Amino acid sequence: MRLATASLILVGALAGCATGRTSGVERPTEPMAWPPTGTGPRVELEYTYSGTDRPGGHRSLWERLGDWILGSETLHLVSPYGLALSEGGRLAVADSAAGGVHLIDLEQQTHTFATDPALSTPVGVASGPDGLLYVTDSTASRIHVLARDGKLKRSFGSPAELGRPTGIAYDPLQGRLLICDTTGGRILSYSLDGALLETYGDRGEAADQFNYPTNLTVGASGNVVVVDTMNFRIQTLTPEFKLISSFGLGGDGPGTFARPKGVALDSEGHIYVVDAMFDNVQVFTTSGELLLAFGSSGSGFGELFLPTGVMIDAQNRIYVADSGNSRIQVFHFEPGN
Repeated sequence: MRLATASLILVGALAGCATGRTSGVERPTEPMAWPPTGTGPRVELEYTYSGTDRPGGHRSLWERLGDWILGSETLHLVSPYGLALSEGGRLAVADSAAGGVHLIDLEQQTHTFATDPALSTPVGVASGPDGLLYVTDSTASRIHVLARDGKLKRSFGSPAELGRPTGIAYDPLQGRLLICDTTGGRILSYSLDGALLETYGDRGEAADQFNYPTNLTVGASGNVVVVDTMNFRIQTLTPEFKLISSFGLGGDGPGTFARPKGVALDSEGHIYVVDAMFDNVQVFTTSGELLLAFGSSGSGFGELFLPTGVMIDAQNRIYVADSGNSRIQVFHFEPGN
C-alpha cells in the first residue's frame, strides 16, 4: 500500500499536471440524512469522491487503445486537507501527503493534479478574484500562488514572517488574504501581491490570544471565524480583529471539542466545525448553540476518519476532507420548512 501511494506521488510530481476522467464518485444506495427523519433543517449525503480511475471493462475499443498508447492514468486523493472553489467552479484540494493541489471539475469530469518541487506540505488553499490559487506550505513557511492551469506562478513569505502557516481564506470585502500562523498563535493579513499588512494575536488563552489556531473563514459581513484549536473554542472577530464572540470547551460530549480543524459557514450563517478526534462535523449557531452533528467514525458512507477541511458553496453543498479515508464527502444542507 505504501509503495502504491509513493508511486502515485512520484507520477504526479513527474507529470506536473496530469488530467484524467473522474470515475471515483460513489453514491449511497439509500438516502442518508441527519436527522434521518422530519421536515426541519437537515444534512443529506450526496456522494463521495476519491479520484480518477480507468477500469478495464465496459470501455470502447478506442478508449482501450488510447490507454495502451498513452498509459492508463489514475489520480487519487492521498491526504486531502484545505478546500476551495476555484474559477469556473473547479474544486481545489490541497493534498499534504501528495505535495500538490488537485483541481477537480465534477461536472466536466476532469481531474488535474498540480505540483511543483517548491510545494513541500500544502495545507490550506484559497481562491482569489483573479483566478489564482493561494496555497499555504506549512513546512516551507511560504505561500505559493498557482495560475489557472495549476502552474506555480510565484511564492512569498518566510519562516520569520509566517511561522507555520496552515488555514487560509480570501476576504473579498477587504481584498486581502487571512492566514493562520499555528505555532505563533497569530492571524496574518496579506495583500494579494504578498505584502504583509497586519498581524493579530499571540500565543495564550486570553480573549485576544490563540493556542494553535488552524483554520479560519470569512462570513458575508466580513467577520472572521477562527478555529482556536488547542483552546478548544471558536472565536469570531470583526474585520478589524475585534472580538465579537467566543464559544467552546474541551470535552468528549456533544457541543464540546477534542481536535477542531476545518470551519465553514452556510447561507444562514451557521458555523460548521470539523473535529478530527470525534470524526464528525458539528453545526452551531453564531452564539455557540449546538444544532446538529453529522458523521461518525469509519470508512462507509457518511463515516469519517481524521477529517480536516470543510467548505460550503453558494448552493449549501458541504465538502468535507475525509483525510484518513483519502476522499471528499459531499453533503447538502436543506433549510427545511
